[in-house]
Amino acid sequence: MAPPRIRALTAGVALVATSTMTAAVTTAPAAPASSASSTATTPAVEVIISKARVITMPDTVQPGVNTFKITSAREGGSAFQLLRPAEGYTPAQATRDINKGFKGKVKALKRFEANVTLFGGVTADDTADKLVVALEPGTYWATDTNGNDPDKIATFSVSGDQTGNTIPAATTITAKKATSWARSPKSIPKKGLLNFKNASSNNHFIVMVKLRKGKNFHDFKEWFEAEGGPQGPPPVNFDVGLDSGALSPGYSAVFDYRIPKGNYVMLCFWPDAAMGGMPHAFMGMYRPLTVK
Repeated sequence: MAPPRIRALTAGVALVATSTMTAAVTTAPAAPASSASSTATTPAVEVIISKARVITMPDTVQPGVNTFKITSAREGGSAFQLLRPAEGYTPAQATRDINKGFKGKVKALKRFEANVTLFGGVTADDTADKLVVALEPGTYWATDTNGNDPDKIATFSVSGDQTGNTIPAATTITAKKATSWARSPKSIPKKGLLNFKNASSNNHFIVMVKLRKGKNFHDFKEWFEAEGGPQGPPPVNFDVGLDSGALSPGYSAVFDYRIPKGNYVMLCFWPDAAMGGMPHAFMGMYRPLTVK
């Protein structure tokens, strides 16, 4: 399992400088319901990310539930993300729009959101990290969002017979309403599978950061909500935690993880185009979470 990579924050100041390539406001069907266990009848989709962020994977993937097993040769790992573009929208256009969007250009952000559906992702290193998603027939992209290079976006099609696979049982983290996390679970295991469910009306991704020794959620809230923005040493360790890929409304994705025990803060930093690019965390989308 890859060590956690925190990409959404830099010393608590660059709060919109996430390298997660995300977006979409497309209405989507929910993924198949979880079962007690995964009864895979179709093998996993093997994905290899080179040091140069070139993605090698099958050109065609079967529709239905698929497990992507991603291995990255990059030092520091990769941020694997699945996307589905609208017809005619190109990797160059998407890269241009998301780069401008995360620099505060709301029109570019809205254009990206209108043309891309997000299917989640997972951090990956030289071990086989897993992402389980349900895919309908169509054309998709796979990318390492740590680079955002349009020439490195892999295009693949989803067609053929259904996989026959089912979604594995997993602890579920749910985004709800516009910018809220569900109140449960209050805690999660230190390792296993997380089912990230986006039951809200916006795009979201998960960021978990570990509170420093002697600090609590109140300390974080006071620091985070300080007038003029966060000031002074952060009460969280940005090097310990996890972040997920991003999801469009109505979708879910399961991914594996391993993080140390302790007290964490869970946030979402996707910028809200309707609020001039304000990150969701500044709209109240953060809460405490214990890892046991």
